[in-house]
Amino acid sequence: MKNPEEIDPDWSRYAETVLLFSGAPSMEVDLREPLSEDAREYFRNRGFRQNFAILTAHDPFGRDLSAEENRERQARLE
Repeated sequence: MKNPEEIDPDWSRYAETVLLFSGAPSMEVDLREPLSEDAREYFRNRGFRQNFAILTAHDPFGRDLSAEENRERQARLE
């Protein structure tokens, strides 16, 4: 398996790929890392028994858009 940096040179810039789930117990998932068994169990216990996706409007197809363009895309998505 390739390193993420080999696939996407911007990989290290994805600082906001950490998902924080509130509740008891809470969970933090860093999407830059392979999903841990604890995270998999956390999702299974909350009804995510199969694959799921996370959708974002920012920087489509790996294109770096301006902050304003990303805000506009986010507003349209919402």
